[in-house]
Amino acid sequence: MIEQIEQMLQRRYIPSVLAESTTRILQLRRSPSTFFAENQKNHRFFVQALKDSLLLWTAITIMLFVVTVINLNAIRLSNLAFSSLTGTAPHANAYLPWSQLAFPIFWSVAPLTIGSIRHLFLIMLGENERSIQKTQALALYAALPFALATGISAILGAAFPCVPRPGSGFFSCPMLLIGSVLIITGGCIDALFWLKGLRTLYQQNIGRAILTYISPLILFMLSTFAVYSSASMLLLLRP
Repeated sequence: MIEQIEQMLQRRYIPSVLAESTTRILQLRRSPSTFFAENQKNHRFFVQALKDSLLLWTAITIMLFVVTVINLNAIRLSNLAFSSLTGTAPHANAYLPWSQLAFPIFWSVAPLTIGSIRHLFLIMLGENERSIQKTQALALYAALPFALATGISAILGAAFPCVPRPGSGFFSCPMLLIGSVLIITGGCIDALFWLKGLRTLYQQNIGRAILTYISPLILFMLSTFAVYSSASMLLLLRP
């Protein structure tokens, strides 16, 4: 199936830039280890990853924007129904088409931030031949399945907005359940790509790769503990 898609792309049925990015994403999906190994010495690896990611984010954002415009009234009713179910005030901008433009902003900032944290952890571990460009390229490519799953979930939610019945709970809506499964699957593939990428690009063993992967969680836990300890000390020192 993937080979047939790649052959179609090589026949120039779509613009060359889009075809090249789509081919790379398909190669990544087919064999992450081989993909990262082939690009290990690529000096434009980060630029290539950024371009591929931008094309995917743009395509998802356009589809999400169009579907939101088409179903604006139904999405508004769904938002009001969920607000009634949770007992919270409806968010004024939750269903506006322009709010969907936050999608590419989030998926450009979040992976690069997490990639920076994991690269700092690589420095702490003393990994050889580490490169911030390679780590950030890995962060962008690993986030693609997660971003795609989130985007598809959002598009399905906008295309088939759910109005839950009172007392039926959140998961009475099939799209919520499907969206949750998609997002969990995307998160698992993100983790798999990170582990394969770390082992391929930096020759980490599985233990060090897992430790590097969970480093943002470790930082969050340490930061929370530090804030809690500081707040407790200030309360004790208060006269």
